[in-house]
Amino acid sequence: MRKSLLYITLLLAIGLFSCEKQKQISTRELLSGPKLLDHYQWIKQDSLGNFSKTIWDTTNLAKIILWDNGSEAFNNATYDGNFAPVGWFYSNVGVGVPRLPIGWYADYEEMKSITFWSEESLGGKSRVTYALDFNRLTGNMHLEAVYYIDGVAYKEVLELKDL
Repeated sequence: MRKSLLYITLLLAIGLFSCEKQKQISTRELLSGPKLLDHYQWIKQDSLGNFSKTIWDTTNLAKIILWDNGSEAFNNATYDGNFAPVGWFYSNVGVGVPRLPIGWYADYEEMKSITFWSEESLGGKSRVTYALDFNRLTGNMHLEAVYYIDGVAYKEVLELKDL
């Protein structure tokens, strides 16, 4: 009995050491996939410095696919909606006729930000970066950005849900 237990323990140890380590899923793989822009808000800062003046608050704005091109910086995004987030319009991301192609990348070390960008016709890049709160269990993303337009601060909030 004792000899059998020793053999079983030895076999288990060999089995554990011989198995390859499971590949760690990259941030890019976690974030990519089809999403629903489930909730969108565009909020203006008031005279006290609070973001309290909601200009646009809507649900189900668009569908977006974050493609995994196997690149840390050059991943495509497909945006399927009639209206783009306002921050994209002011940053020239995915706008124009025809619409500019959209790319995306994320902060792969901390997983705290995601950037959407487009290549301008003059060769420069236009981009908007959001603070990222990612729920690993559901795949949902909460994105927030603050930017200035003509000296006024605005906050943009996007809630992306896995489809």
